[in-house]
Amino acid sequence: MMALMAMMLTGCGNNGMLVMGPETGDAWRNPQVNEINRLPMHTNFRETDQQRLSLHGQWQFEYATSPEKARKNYYKEALDDKKWQTIEVPGMLELQGYGDPMYVNIGYAWRGHYENNPCIPPMEENHVGTYRRRFAIPAEWAGKQVVVHIGSATSNVALYVNGQFAGYSEDSKLWAEFDITELVRPGEENLFAMRVMRWNDGTYFEDQDFFRFTGIARETYVFARNEAHIEDMQVWSTLDDRYTDGRMTVRSVVSRSGMAELTLIAPDGQELQTMCEAAEAGDTLRMELTEKAVSRWTAETPTLYTVRLRLLQGEELMDEATVRTGFRRIEIKDGLMLVNGQPILIKGVDRHELDPLGGYVVSRERMIGDIREMKKMNVNAVRTSHYPNDPTWYDLCDEYGLYVTAEANVESHGMGYDEASLAKRPELVKTHLERNQRNVLCQLNHPSVIVWSMGNEAGNGICFEDVYKWIKAYDGSRPVQYEGAQKDWNTDIFCPMYHRLHDMEAFAQSDDPRPLIQCEYAHAMGNSEGGFREYWDLIRKYPKLQGGHIWDFVDQSPLWEKDGKLIRIYAGDLNDYDSPDDYNFCNNGLLAPDRTWHPHAYEVMHHYQNIWTAAGKKPGEIVVRNEHFFKDLSGYELRWTLLQDGKPVRSGAVSELRVGPQETRSIQLPVRTDLPGELLLNVEFFEKQPSALIPEGWAVARNQLVLRETEWPEMKPKASMLNGKMTCEWNSKGCAAKGNGLFVQLDADGWICSIRKDGQEMLAEDGRLMPNFWRAPTDNDMGANFHKQLIAWKQPKLELEVIKAEQTDEGVEIRTEYATDSLEARLKMHYLINAEGCIFVTEQMETEPKDELMIRFGMKIQLRSDMQHAAYYGRGPIENYPDRKDAALIGLYEQTVDEMAQPDYIRPQEMGGRTDLRWMQLIDGEGHGLRIRSDRPFIATALNYTTEQLDEGEKKHNTHMELLEKADCVTLQIDLEQLGLGCIDSWGAWPLKAYQPKKENKCFRFVMEVK
Repeated sequence: MMALMAMMLTGCGNNGMLVMGPETGDAWRNPQVNEINRLPMHTNFRETDQQRLSLHGQWQFEYATSPEKARKNYYKEALDDKKWQTIEVPGMLELQGYGDPMYVNIGYAWRGHYENNPCIPPMEENHVGTYRRRFAIPAEWAGKQVVVHIGSATSNVALYVNGQFAGYSEDSKLWAEFDITELVRPGEENLFAMRVMRWNDGTYFEDQDFFRFTGIARETYVFARNEAHIEDMQVWSTLDDRYTDGRMTVRSVVSRSGMAELTLIAPDGQELQTMCEAAEAGDTLRMELTEKAVSRWTAETPTLYTVRLRLLQGEELMDEATVRTGFRRIEIKDGLMLVNGQPILIKGVDRHELDPLGGYVVSRERMIGDIREMKKMNVNAVRTSHYPNDPTWYDLCDEYGLYVTAEANVESHGMGYDEASLAKRPELVKTHLERNQRNVLCQLNHPSVIVWSMGNEAGNGICFEDVYKWIKAYDGSRPVQYEGAQKDWNTDIFCPMYHRLHDMEAFAQSDDPRPLIQCEYAHAMGNSEGGFREYWDLIRKYPKLQGGHIWDFVDQSPLWEKDGKLIRIYAGDLNDYDSPDDYNFCNNGLLAPDRTWHPHAYEVMHHYQNIWTAAGKKPGEIVVRNEHFFKDLSGYELRWTLLQDGKPVRSGAVSELRVGPQETRSIQLPVRTDLPGELLLNVEFFEKQPSALIPEGWAVARNQLVLRETEWPEMKPKASMLNGKMTCEWNSKGCAAKGNGLFVQLDADGWICSIRKDGQEMLAEDGRLMPNFWRAPTDNDMGANFHKQLIAWKQPKLELEVIKAEQTDEGVEIRTEYATDSLEARLKMHYLINAEGCIFVTEQMETEPKDELMIRFGMKIQLRSDMQHAAYYGRGPIENYPDRKDAALIGLYEQTVDEMAQPDYIRPQEMGGRTDLRWMQLIDGEGHGLRIRSDRPFIATALNYTTEQLDEGEKKHNTHMELLEKADCVTLQIDLEQLGLGCIDSWGAWPLKAYQPKKENKCFRFVMEVK
């Protein structure tokens, strides 16, 4: 022990501080000492006779802002802690009033305050939490082995029992177990003292892009077991070369010699076979069996068997352990990753283990809820970004069926990828290896784990080369991947981040013998996921492109009370340790923190769906493709609805679907196609027997087929509209048209500033119908710098040069022309106002065509705030945009203006779009308002917020949707076209070219019908 102490005290610095206790020395600053007395990592198996005592609940607690200020004798039994504060275990310090939560994207939590000095963390602001509590250990535990299990401690933990040192551990995302048999006093109360630190040397390997918390998370308890017990049980379950018979290898270690009895139990509980072999204490026992014609595990068919291992001494049962396993085989052949011989598609997400209230404390109910939302979204795979998750998560993925890429707790992003990368330092091979070895040894038994990931954003070098060799030697049953290896030899899968479409296609056409599965793609920050369809068009075209994991599943923001209101906080809201550039970069999710779906989640659900429908060659014929790899469609019902001009006119169902995996079949529906008007056929698929995860009435797949397109009307008055006399007059405000109860006023600059029908004003105070070329920048817009590069379009100066008004047989015609020097363009407006209450508007831009980007081309008007009732015929009911609209079906919809906004976007930005509109109307409670229609599909938004409220300007300023007050108007924006949203990334990528409006001659015609 003294030699170990001397080594630790000289490990990383000259001024050792025994903050964790005298036995730990300077381990918290020494990467060569990452644990003391920690029991070896074992697989996640269940010991049937294990007795447990939960350590959850209120502990006495003392908080210090630095190691120097932390109490030295915190573990002493005689210490009086009655006046200490209290804290909940499990729980995070920052969420219980001790320090602030902190978010940093790239860089360590101390970035901007202290220099990196691997592997010595800063002393200042290195908060220390001390826990003390007494527990009564049952008297019947005498003679048994007693072990403490700490599920997760960030960033490290030291444990003392009854004033005696029990152990020390780093690697905050895997459990630490310590044998305290010699330290406890059964039948008495025992003092447990724990200490955690905000940062230690291991923090240099835990620089993940997420909210940083400190404390104890996951399940924490003491357990007792017989001295003769099963120490480890490793199960490899695979299939033979025909993928029919199951093969199993079980390796176990026992603490005392005896007879090992292994039993395989079927999913229905039937015992299939049993075998026995002698087991020697401390040796590894290998047992193998084969089972004919097993039911195979996949994410589509998650069938689980049970393996039971008993340790017998004579006739006495000393210990029993069980593992739930699934027979499946993972291979890479001919450039494809195969599950049970099939080249599956990874329809995945990246998931941080975070809860908006608990931080790193995530309940089983929350985990099941997350899997429920994934299943509803047709997600079949999850990457545990960027660390091992709670053991319960893997159990649930086994049970419900998700393919897991199991990532180790290694990320040193703050050191970069070049020469400073920790991956290139031979002296740090030990730390990289330990973290990966623990990950593999812990998660080995789970059939859901199909890929090992060595870490994330940590460079590449000798450390990951040695890790790769070790994993491949220890577990050859799964591929090993690492994004940092790129196309180097030490990754079985090319798993880049945010690969562009042309790069994906180039790889698909290359001779690289690996599949491409993006570990991160389609960055879902704010109003995003535009162009997601194009990813999957390409993936479905090239077999070597096998999908990817979307960054990421859920927004990270914790719920926080600030200025008397609950808000979802992000970087900069609470302290200056947050990066001044990161702001809401923690919010890249498909879901809001409370698991409300963002609109783009529906788009992902659509393109991840496993059943596709297209129109057949004959009237009423549809073609159904089953994209599942392992199950047919007999468990689904097809329901169809025929829409005539948006209204359902006929519907039906098909209950017997004989379509096998990867098959296509034609089905004849009794659909009439001789009806007039626009005809659309909605086809949806539902589970016949709703499962525990998919609720009844949830369509797992849908397509809308166009049987007859709409006929777009000309934008000119019909003959029936010519009745009634309109007059034109000039007044002190400008030009006005009136007649038949309608009054329309143009101001001196030529803009409509008043629309009254029978004395009822439609516009808000100071409302105007104005050209609009700008939107409140989305997160992707700001990442691409559009908010600065395209600033000329925000409020261009329009110089009125021509205004003409005349009274005609059709009504009052008003023409205006504007010069726009800043845009090098000319704008022409034409209004025709008739006695039928119609205002025909033509917006025309004349310019020298250039390959320059525009954000939008349309008009904007502020209506009275009580016009809250919206109805439209177009894509809905969810928000949609030109490059993100496939999940929004064309139909007739009614919503309130509130329902058209997106308060779940944490940072205000462009929102509420509806595309492919035939018409939209906004009315008050008495039916007064406006209806808009055009001669082509148009886009519109109607919000209780102004663009100015949603626009933060040149930089972000920590605004929050929760803190925005509704405007005293409804802002209606009507567009001919609008820039796509994009999703390739949020730090420079543009939307795809097909969704980039260009500066060129444009003409937009629409009519406002005053009601």
